[in-house]
Amino acid sequence: MEDLLKQHFNQVDLDIRKQTSGYSRFLDQKVTPDVLSFIADCIVNFLGGKDAGTTFVVGNIWEFPYFIKNTVAVFGNNYWKNDLLFRGYLRKNSVRAKQYAELKTELAEKHADDRGTYTKNKEQFINETLEMAKQELK
Repeated sequence: MEDLLKQHFNQVDLDIRKQTSGYSRFLDQKVTPDVLSFIADCIVNFLGGKDAGTTFVVGNIWEFPYFIKNTVAVFGNNYWKNDLLFRGYLRKNSVRAKQYAELKTELAEKHADDRGTYTKNKEQFINETLEMAKQELK
């Protein structure tokens, strides 16, 4: 396992100081050994059972169920708790899910070249939906 990790990390440049501003999520502090170990574990689990030629890229991790589940369990990260709550609510409430799909389509057309405005304009809907989901849990 150690050789596999060394081989992988020798092939990629993971120096977060080289990333463009605003690119890295949740890196408002220095990476600690527990975080590094956690990310390495997620990468190994992602690659497990795949072809030897499979390449891991940072985008793979954000939708990887193992990463999401364990981020919530290990770090108690509200981003993922809210993401799971929001997604779960939409899955159970097709009317609200349709409204969200329509909003996203409208905003994508209106703000095709401005991802920040597109995202900002979804916030109210998302926050209202999260409140509905939290009320449903009570």
